[in-house]
Amino acid sequence: MIGVKRHAARTVGLGAAALVTLLTVPGGADAQIKASEKASLSQTIDGTTITIEYARPSLRGRSIRGDLFGDQIRWGYVWTPGANNATTITSDKDFRLDGMDVPAGSYSVWMEVTEGPWTLILDPDAGLWHTQGPGPSEDQFRAEIEPVTLAWSVETLSWTMPAVRPNGADLRMQWGDLAVDMVLEVEPSLVVTLTAAEAAPYLGTYAVEQFDTNYGGAHAYELEFRLENDILVAEMEFSADFSMDIAFVAAADQVFQMGTLMEGSVAEVNDYVFTEFTMGADGLAESFEQRARDDTLVLRGTRIR
Repeated sequence: MIGVKRHAARTVGLGAAALVTLLTVPGGADAQIKASEKASLSQTIDGTTITIEYARPSLRGRSIRGDLFGDQIRWGYVWTPGANNATTITSDKDFRLDGMDVPAGSYSVWMEVTEGPWTLILDPDAGLWHTQGPGPSEDQFRAEIEPVTLAWSVETLSWTMPAVRPNGADLRMQWGDLAVDMVLEVEPSLVVTLTAAEAAPYLGTYAVEQFDTNYGGAHAYELEFRLENDILVAEMEFSADFSMDIAFVAAADQVFQMGTLMEGSVAEVNDYVFTEFTMGADGLAESFEQRARDDTLVLRGTRIR
Protein backbone atom coordinates (compact mmCIF):
# COMPACT_ATOMS: atom_id res chain seq x y z
CA MET A 1 0.00 0.00 0.00
CA ILE A 2 2.81 2.41 -0.87
CA GLY A 3 0.44 4.94 -2.41
CA VAL A 4 -1.73 5.05 0.74
CA LYS A 5 1.26 5.56 3.03
CA ARG A 6 2.48 8.52 0.99
CA HIS A 7 -0.98 10.02 0.98
CA ALA A 8 -1.37 9.57 4.74
CA ALA A 9 2.02 11.14 5.48
CA ARG A 10 0.83 14.44 4.02
CA THR A 11 -2.26 14.54 6.27
CA VAL A 12 -0.55 15.19 9.64
CA GLY A 13 -2.61 17.77 11.51
CA LEU A 14 -5.74 17.27 9.44
CA GLY A 15 -7.49 15.09 12.04
CA ALA A 16 -8.86 11.59 11.98
CA ALA A 17 -12.04 12.50 10.06
CA ALA A 18 -10.11 14.16 7.26
CA LEU A 19 -7.71 11.21 7.06
CA VAL A 20 -10.58 8.74 6.74
CA THR A 21 -12.15 10.90 4.03
CA LEU A 22 -8.94 10.99 1.98
CA LEU A 23 -8.44 7.24 2.25
CA THR A 24 -11.99 6.39 1.19
CA VAL A 25 -12.36 8.57 -1.90
CA PRO A 26 -14.00 6.32 -4.53
CA GLY A 27 -11.35 4.76 -6.75
CA GLY A 28 -8.45 6.05 -4.72
CA ALA A 29 -7.24 2.75 -3.30
CA ASP A 30 -8.46 0.73 -6.29
CA ALA A 31 -6.92 2.90 -8.99
CA GLN A 32 -4.32 1.11 -11.08
CA ILE A 33 -2.15 3.19 -13.36
CA LYS A 34 -0.33 0.86 -15.72
CA ALA A 35 2.49 1.55 -18.11
CA SER A 36 0.79 -0.71 -20.66
CA GLU A 37 -2.97 -0.32 -20.59
CA LYS A 38 -5.39 -2.96 -21.84
CA ALA A 39 -6.95 -2.69 -25.29
CA SER A 40 -8.98 -4.82 -27.65
CA LEU A 41 -9.73 -5.03 -31.35
CA SER A 42 -12.90 -6.77 -32.48
CA GLN A 43 -14.20 -7.22 -36.00
CA THR A 44 -17.11 -9.20 -37.43
CA ILE A 45 -16.56 -10.56 -40.95
CA ASP A 46 -19.42 -12.42 -42.61
CA GLY A 47 -20.74 -13.65 -39.27
CA THR A 48 -17.33 -14.56 -37.80
CA THR A 49 -16.17 -12.37 -34.91
CA ILE A 50 -12.41 -12.03 -34.37
CA THR A 51 -11.18 -10.35 -31.16
CA ILE A 52 -7.62 -9.47 -30.17
CA GLU A 53 -6.94 -8.51 -26.55
CA TYR A 54 -3.59 -7.07 -25.54
CA ALA A 55 -1.79 -4.51 -23.40
CA ARG A 56 -0.13 -1.57 -25.17
CA PRO A 57 3.50 -0.75 -24.30
CA SER A 58 4.90 2.60 -25.44
CA LEU A 59 8.36 3.51 -26.73
CA ARG A 60 9.01 6.14 -24.01
CA GLY A 61 12.12 7.43 -25.76
CA ARG A 62 13.47 4.03 -26.72
CA SER A 63 14.41 3.16 -30.29
CA ILE A 64 12.51 0.26 -31.81
CA ARG A 65 15.78 -1.23 -33.09
CA GLY A 66 18.73 -1.25 -30.77
CA ASP A 67 17.00 -0.41 -27.48
CA LEU A 68 14.09 -2.81 -27.95
CA PHE A 69 14.55 -5.44 -30.67
CA GLY A 70 18.05 -6.80 -30.54
CA ASP A 71 18.61 -5.69 -26.91
CA GLN A 72 15.72 -5.75 -24.41
CA ILE A 73 13.92 -8.16 -26.74
CA ARG A 74 16.92 -10.15 -27.85
CA TRP A 75 17.08 -11.93 -31.19
CA GLY A 76 15.69 -15.45 -30.95
CA TYR A 77 13.32 -14.52 -28.11
CA VAL A 78 9.68 -15.66 -28.29
CA TRP A 79 7.83 -12.41 -27.58
CA THR A 80 4.14 -11.68 -27.16
CA PRO A 81 3.25 -8.57 -29.22
CA GLY A 82 1.94 -6.62 -26.26
CA ALA A 83 2.68 -6.61 -22.52
CA ASN A 84 1.56 -8.10 -19.18
CA ASN A 85 -0.77 -11.01 -20.03
CA ALA A 86 0.03 -12.62 -23.35
CA THR A 87 -1.81 -11.12 -26.31
CA THR A 88 -4.72 -13.33 -27.35
CA ILE A 89 -6.77 -13.87 -30.49
CA THR A 90 -10.26 -15.35 -30.22
CA SER A 91 -12.68 -16.42 -32.94
CA ASP A 92 -16.17 -17.85 -32.59
CA LYS A 93 -15.72 -19.78 -35.86
CA ASP A 94 -12.86 -21.47 -37.69
CA PHE A 95 -10.57 -19.02 -39.49
CA ARG A 96 -7.36 -18.85 -41.50
CA LEU A 97 -4.38 -16.68 -40.57
CA ASP A 98 -1.49 -16.38 -43.00
CA GLY A 99 -2.30 -19.76 -44.48
CA MET A 100 -2.86 -21.53 -41.14
CA ASP A 101 -6.27 -23.21 -40.70
CA VAL A 102 -7.16 -22.41 -37.10
CA PRO A 103 -10.18 -23.90 -35.27
CA ALA A 104 -12.54 -21.63 -33.35
CA GLY A 105 -11.30 -20.76 -29.87
CA SER A 106 -8.79 -18.57 -27.99
CA TYR A 107 -5.03 -18.60 -28.51
CA SER A 108 -2.10 -16.69 -27.06
CA VAL A 109 -0.12 -14.88 -29.76
CA TRP A 110 3.68 -15.00 -29.93
CA MET A 111 6.37 -13.93 -32.36
CA GLU A 112 9.87 -15.38 -32.45
CA VAL A 113 11.93 -12.33 -33.36
CA THR A 114 15.13 -12.59 -35.40
CA GLU A 115 17.17 -10.31 -37.62
CA GLY A 116 15.51 -12.04 -40.59
CA PRO A 117 11.98 -13.40 -40.96
CA TRP A 118 9.99 -13.90 -37.77
CA THR A 119 7.79 -16.83 -36.77
CA LEU A 120 4.17 -16.25 -35.78
CA ILE A 121 2.98 -18.72 -33.11
CA LEU A 122 -0.58 -19.31 -31.92
CA ASP A 123 -0.67 -21.40 -28.74
CA PRO A 124 -3.88 -22.96 -27.37
CA ASP A 125 -2.96 -21.83 -23.83
CA ALA A 126 -4.53 -18.36 -23.80
CA GLY A 127 -3.77 -17.67 -20.13
CA LEU A 128 0.02 -17.23 -20.22
CA TRP A 129 1.99 -14.30 -18.81
CA HIS A 130 4.22 -12.39 -21.22
CA THR A 131 7.45 -13.73 -19.70
CA GLN A 132 6.38 -17.37 -19.69
CA GLY A 133 6.50 -18.08 -23.38
CA PRO A 134 4.93 -21.22 -24.79
CA GLY A 135 6.91 -24.41 -24.90
CA PRO A 136 6.95 -26.35 -28.18
CA SER A 137 3.68 -28.15 -28.77
CA GLU A 138 2.04 -30.12 -31.56
CA ASP A 139 -1.10 -28.08 -30.91
CA GLN A 140 0.55 -24.81 -31.93
CA PHE A 141 0.07 -23.05 -35.24
CA ARG A 142 3.20 -21.55 -36.81
CA ALA A 143 3.78 -19.38 -39.89
CA GLU A 144 6.72 -17.36 -41.18
CA ILE A 145 6.07 -13.61 -41.19
CA GLU A 146 8.17 -10.73 -42.47
CA PRO A 147 8.55 -7.51 -40.44
CA VAL A 148 8.58 -4.35 -42.56
CA THR A 149 9.57 -0.73 -42.00
CA LEU A 150 6.80 1.81 -42.55
CA ALA A 151 7.11 5.48 -43.46
CA TRP A 152 5.39 6.50 -40.21
CA SER A 153 5.76 5.59 -36.58
CA VAL A 154 3.40 4.98 -33.65
CA GLU A 155 4.41 5.61 -30.05
CA THR A 156 2.21 2.87 -28.59
CA LEU A 157 1.98 -0.69 -29.88
CA SER A 158 -1.17 -1.15 -31.96
CA TRP A 159 -3.18 -3.94 -33.50
CA THR A 160 -5.36 -2.79 -36.42
CA MET A 161 -7.25 -4.08 -39.45
CA PRO A 162 -6.39 -1.52 -42.16
CA ALA A 163 -8.64 -3.25 -44.72
CA VAL A 164 -11.72 -5.44 -44.27
CA ARG A 165 -13.16 -7.54 -47.11
CA PRO A 166 -16.30 -9.69 -47.42
CA ASN A 167 -14.22 -12.82 -46.70
CA GLY A 168 -11.37 -11.52 -44.56
CA ALA A 169 -9.12 -8.64 -43.55
CA ASP A 170 -5.57 -7.36 -43.37
CA LEU A 171 -4.31 -7.65 -39.80
CA ARG A 172 -1.41 -5.46 -38.68
CA MET A 173 0.74 -5.25 -35.56
CA GLN A 174 2.79 -2.04 -35.43
CA TRP A 175 5.20 -0.57 -32.91
CA GLY A 176 7.31 2.41 -33.85
CA ASP A 177 7.86 2.14 -37.61
CA LEU A 178 8.10 -1.66 -37.45
CA ALA A 179 5.05 -3.61 -38.59
CA VAL A 180 3.99 -7.16 -39.28
CA ASP A 181 1.16 -7.65 -41.75
CA MET A 182 -0.94 -10.82 -41.75
CA VAL A 183 -3.84 -12.00 -43.91
CA LEU A 184 -6.99 -13.07 -42.08
CA GLU A 185 -9.66 -15.14 -43.84
CA VAL A 186 -13.02 -16.53 -42.70
CA GLU A 187 -15.26 -19.26 -44.04
CA PRO A 188 -17.82 -17.56 -46.33
CA SER A 189 -21.46 -18.08 -45.43
CA LEU A 190 -22.39 -17.88 -49.12
CA VAL A 191 -20.50 -18.87 -52.28
CA VAL A 192 -20.72 -15.79 -54.48
CA THR A 193 -19.30 -17.33 -57.67
CA LEU A 194 -20.70 -19.85 -60.15
CA THR A 195 -19.03 -21.99 -62.78
CA ALA A 196 -20.13 -21.56 -66.37
CA ALA A 197 -22.08 -24.82 -66.14
CA GLU A 198 -23.81 -23.74 -62.91
CA ALA A 199 -24.78 -20.37 -64.37
CA ALA A 200 -25.90 -21.65 -67.79
CA PRO A 201 -29.53 -22.50 -66.82
CA TYR A 202 -30.20 -18.90 -65.75
CA LEU A 203 -28.46 -16.96 -68.52
CA GLY A 204 -30.70 -15.19 -71.00
CA THR A 205 -33.22 -12.39 -71.35
CA TYR A 206 -36.48 -12.15 -69.41
CA ALA A 207 -39.55 -9.95 -69.74
CA VAL A 208 -39.98 -8.44 -66.29
CA GLU A 209 -43.06 -6.96 -64.66
CA GLN A 210 -42.15 -4.93 -61.59
CA PHE A 211 -44.95 -4.20 -59.14
CA ASP A 212 -45.57 -1.02 -57.16
CA THR A 213 -43.60 -1.75 -53.97
CA ASN A 214 -40.99 0.03 -51.88
CA TYR A 215 -38.38 -1.26 -54.34
CA GLY A 216 -39.49 1.03 -57.18
CA GLY A 217 -42.52 2.07 -59.17
CA ALA A 218 -44.55 -0.39 -61.23
CA HIS A 219 -43.24 -0.81 -64.77
CA ALA A 220 -42.13 -3.42 -67.30
CA TYR A 221 -38.71 -3.94 -68.87
CA GLU A 222 -36.31 -6.57 -70.21
CA LEU A 223 -33.65 -8.02 -67.93
CA GLU A 224 -30.64 -10.04 -69.06
CA PHE A 225 -28.75 -12.41 -66.78
CA ARG A 226 -25.07 -12.76 -67.68
CA LEU A 227 -21.91 -14.23 -66.10
CA GLU A 228 -19.12 -11.75 -65.31
CA ASN A 229 -16.03 -12.66 -63.28
CA ASP A 230 -17.84 -15.91 -62.34
CA ILE A 231 -20.68 -13.86 -60.81
CA LEU A 232 -24.29 -14.02 -62.02
CA VAL A 233 -25.19 -10.41 -62.85
CA ALA A 234 -28.23 -8.55 -64.17
CA GLU A 235 -28.97 -4.87 -64.73
CA MET A 236 -32.09 -4.20 -62.69
CA GLU A 237 -34.36 -1.20 -63.19
CA PHE A 238 -35.44 -0.14 -59.72
CA SER A 239 -37.55 2.59 -61.25
CA ALA A 240 -38.23 3.89 -64.74
CA ASP A 241 -35.18 6.17 -64.52
CA PHE A 242 -32.76 4.28 -62.26
CA SER A 243 -30.94 1.00 -62.95
CA MET A 244 -27.75 -0.71 -61.80
CA ASP A 245 -25.92 -4.03 -62.05
CA ILE A 246 -26.83 -6.42 -59.24
CA ALA A 247 -25.13 -9.70 -58.28
CA PHE A 248 -27.23 -12.78 -57.70
CA VAL A 249 -25.74 -15.07 -55.06
CA ALA A 250 -26.98 -18.64 -54.60
CA ALA A 251 -28.72 -19.13 -51.24
CA ALA A 252 -30.41 -22.48 -51.97
CA ASP A 253 -31.32 -24.64 -54.94
CA GLN A 254 -32.63 -22.22 -57.63
CA VAL A 255 -32.91 -19.44 -55.01
CA PHE A 256 -30.70 -16.34 -55.06
CA GLN A 257 -30.08 -13.29 -52.89
CA MET A 258 -29.19 -9.87 -54.27
CA GLY A 259 -25.67 -8.52 -53.81
CA THR A 260 -23.95 -5.17 -54.25
CA LEU A 261 -21.09 -5.04 -56.75
CA MET A 262 -17.99 -2.90 -56.26
CA GLU A 263 -15.17 -3.01 -58.80
CA GLY A 264 -16.35 -6.33 -60.15
CA SER A 265 -16.59 -8.10 -56.78
CA VAL A 266 -19.49 -8.80 -54.43
CA ALA A 267 -19.16 -6.33 -51.56
CA GLU A 268 -22.41 -7.08 -49.73
CA VAL A 269 -25.24 -9.62 -49.86
CA ASN A 270 -28.73 -8.61 -48.73
CA ASP A 271 -31.41 -10.84 -47.26
CA TYR A 272 -34.48 -8.63 -47.75
CA VAL A 273 -35.31 -9.96 -51.24
CA PHE A 274 -35.10 -13.52 -52.62
CA THR A 275 -35.27 -14.56 -56.27
CA GLU A 276 -36.56 -18.08 -57.05
CA PHE A 277 -36.37 -19.60 -60.54
CA THR A 278 -38.72 -22.16 -62.08
CA MET A 279 -36.96 -24.64 -64.37
CA GLY A 280 -38.30 -25.93 -67.68
CA ALA A 281 -38.14 -29.43 -69.12
CA ASP A 282 -35.03 -28.45 -71.11
CA GLY A 283 -33.13 -27.67 -67.89
CA LEU A 284 -33.24 -23.92 -68.47
CA ALA A 285 -34.96 -21.44 -66.16
CA GLU A 286 -38.24 -20.44 -67.77
CA SER A 287 -39.33 -17.85 -65.20
CA PHE A 288 -38.58 -16.36 -61.80
CA GLU A 289 -40.27 -14.49 -59.00
CA GLN A 290 -38.66 -12.04 -56.63
CA ARG A 291 -40.24 -11.71 -53.19
CA ALA A 292 -39.51 -9.67 -50.08
CA ARG A 293 -39.02 -11.32 -46.70
CA ASP A 294 -42.71 -10.84 -45.91
CA ASP A 295 -43.53 -12.77 -49.14
CA THR A 296 -44.65 -9.63 -50.99
CA LEU A 297 -44.19 -10.14 -54.73
CA VAL A 298 -41.66 -7.58 -55.99
CA LEU A 299 -41.32 -8.63 -59.62
CA ARG A 300 -41.91 -11.52 -61.98
CA GLY A 301 -39.82 -12.47 -65.01
CA THR A 302 -40.50 -14.79 -67.97
CA ARG A 303 -37.77 -15.99 -70.34
CA ILE A 304 -38.08 -14.57 -73.86
CA ARG A 305 -34.71 -15.69 -75.24
